[in-house]
Amino acid sequence: PLPPPTSTMALATPTIRMEATPTIRMEATPTNVSETPQAPIPALNTGVIAGIIASALVLVMVIVGVVIMVFAVQWSRGDGGGASTSALLQLDIVAPRLAPPPTVLLVYSLASPEGEREAVLQHLVRGLGECGLDVVSQEWAGRETPAYWLERSLVQAAAVLCVCNEAFCREWNGDTNGSGVQSNIVYPLKQLLASDIAQGQDISKYFVVLLKHKHSCFIPTEYFKSRKMFLITETQSIARAVTNTPEFEKDLDH
Repeated sequence: PLPPPTSTMALATPTIRMEATPTIRMEATPTNVSETPQAPIPALNTGVIAGIIASALVLVMVIVGVVIMVFAVQWSRGDGGGASTSALLQLDIVAPRLAPPPTVLLVYSLASPEGEREAVLQHLVRGLGECGLDVVSQEWAGRETPAYWLERSLVQAAAVLCVCNEAFCREWNGDTNGSGVQSNIVYPLKQLLASDIAQGQDISKYFVVLLKHKHSCFIPTEYFKSRKMFLITETQSIARAVTNTPEFEKDLDH
């Protein structure tokens, strides 16, 4: 066998160069939640809320008022009344409860005996007050002069009650019989009434009240001749006359 050929050329051995591949490092970036923009929250309008609450309260008050008025009317007509029904309900006077009560001016002599003054207080001041009337007397004039208080009260009064007794008659004629009463209005009333009659004014709101039947002799007939008279105990009849309310008529069909 032949020996292998010998080459004079050296075979170049290829050199492989390994280079480091760059490493990409991923780092997590922290997220700041507080920096994230938030949608604005609309503010509550306190004025609108207050208006709604006020409207609701007014509505409730109106409803309560209507309910109370309905019950008052039913009670006054006897639907809920009984033996304890007051004089006002017995008279069936509903309008004065819904409107200011009529004012009654009480004129009597402050020089009257104590018993007669107590009767005036019991039957006229308290009794008419229970019937829904506003009774005023010269004793409540305060610091006002009697003449000024009388003129103002006459304008406001729906009725004038003159309690005619002996003391009233004396003061009506200008004689206090030594009583020295300075705060009375009997004589000033006479002067004002005489002026109204001379001018043709209406005096239908004047009424005569007697403590006793025998006191009819003390009535100034030249002024009250045609006036209707009442005994002081006829409280309900006086209230009907003042409010122009007719007498109760019984239904004959029941």
